[in-house]
Amino acid sequence: MIVGTIFGSLYLLGALVGWGVFAATQGAQEGIDPQTAMLLVGAGVLLALLWWILPIFASGTDATLDPDHLAPYPLKTKDIQLGQLLGGLIGLPGLATVLFSAVTALLLWRHPVSLVVYVLMIPLGLALVLTISRIISLLAIEISSIPGVKQGLIIVGFLLMMGAGPLVAGLALGLGEAWDALPSAMKVLSWTPLGAPFAVASAVYMGHWGKALLFLVLSLIYLALSWVIWAKLLNRAMSRIGEIGGTTASKQVEAGNTGIFKHFPASTRGALAARTVHMLVKDPRCNLNIIMIPAFYVLFTLFGRVSIGEESTGNPVLLAMAAVFVPALAGYVYSYLISYENSAFSMNVLAPVSGKDDRWGRAWGLLVLMGPLIIFGSLFLSWRLDNFASLPAILGLGVGQLLCGVGLSAFVDMLISVPVPPPGGSPFKTPKQSDGFSKGLIRGLIMLVLMAFAIPGGILWIVYSSTSSPLWMWLSGAVSLLIGAIVFFIGLTVGAARYDAHSAETLQRVSQFR
Repeated sequence: MIVGTIFGSLYLLGALVGWGVFAATQGAQEGIDPQTAMLLVGAGVLLALLWWILPIFASGTDATLDPDHLAPYPLKTKDIQLGQLLGGLIGLPGLATVLFSAVTALLLWRHPVSLVVYVLMIPLGLALVLTISRIISLLAIEISSIPGVKQGLIIVGFLLMMGAGPLVAGLALGLGEAWDALPSAMKVLSWTPLGAPFAVASAVYMGHWGKALLFLVLSLIYLALSWVIWAKLLNRAMSRIGEIGGTTASKQVEAGNTGIFKHFPASTRGALAARTVHMLVKDPRCNLNIIMIPAFYVLFTLFGRVSIGEESTGNPVLLAMAAVFVPALAGYVYSYLISYENSAFSMNVLAPVSGKDDRWGRAWGLLVLMGPLIIFGSLFLSWRLDNFASLPAILGLGVGQLLCGVGLSAFVDMLISVPVPPPGGSPFKTPKQSDGFSKGLIRGLIMLVLMAFAIPGGILWIVYSSTSSPLWMWLSGAVSLLIGAIVFFIGLTVGAARYDAHSAETLQRVSQFR
């Protein structure tokens, strides 16, 4: 957590320095520049959008100041509002907000009057932004209690995070093309809660004092209305503690209907395979791993082609990531399975379940889900490359890396336990751990080892690409499958022996994830 905060702070510092240099350069323009006025409003609009969109997807990630936690204390609604308002400025997001607002003032460093007005409007602007953000958070918590909605929002948020880089690049290109339309858009947004507080200084800068007064009055009205709405929603939430997000009604099922378990043999391995499938599909912490695989295939192949004139060629790094890294990552999910079970893993230890049954049962369940995804992903990759002749090599690499990932993880997860959010927690919550940095380095080393397993098949594929001889293509697929099968069987065998000797220690480790 400390390491993450440090890296986040460094990233924030770099972004602020970049924005500060740009703002100071823009502010050095002589006379009145309409672009400066537009940027003042645009910076505020961007800040507001971030604070108003993120709560939709992140509700429940940090519930420290949520009504459920504050209800037992004798606090008045006004006190809670003030506490939550000030609490929004604490931590990295709050610090980033305050510093971003302060650095934006450099746009006006040559205009003292406008600068003073802007500084005076910062508290009003942040108060309005945080107040509406709290309203959205309360609504998001209530909406998330509807079955399926919360998980849907989590999935959408997860996909947006995965595609953040390409999306930002696309938005940047679109912004460049639509730059001429931005002034008109900012003028409209200046009359809305998004931009009204920040438009006051913009209007003063342009010499429109009457309009600045209107923006000030409008901002105060928006803040007053938002404060009242927030208070009503907060009172409603405090009076319904336990109702929102509570347990859903029980569902009656037919006698003998065992759900997913009826599709697997009535054996220890079959039960473990069924439980693995059920957990990966139903548990909100786990099913993002299933969604991640096809999403990565789409991202790596979609952005792995580069247009040169009228021709399109592949980016070898991204396409190699799609062929090798994604299947390895799918197999590496195995190392998370026991961690996701948390203290429920005690059932296996107390039964006791043998190491062979545990290792093979979990592998069976994971391959039932990941196997088809890798096969279809390989077909999709061949289609994107417009080279179905290479399908045996691509498919062999994909399935081989999947087997390598499962085999290596079956042994590694008996040595270290990957930290995951506890049962019922948000998928984005970072579990408390004292050795998170060292475990992160070990996980990185494991992925490098998995990449190394793909080298023989990858070399043969390159030879095939150079010679166009089908022999090398088939050898690439066969060698990759052979390496995968060897690592798979050795990993499960050694992992089973390790399980029999150290399953109690593993239970102790995973039970500490909170």
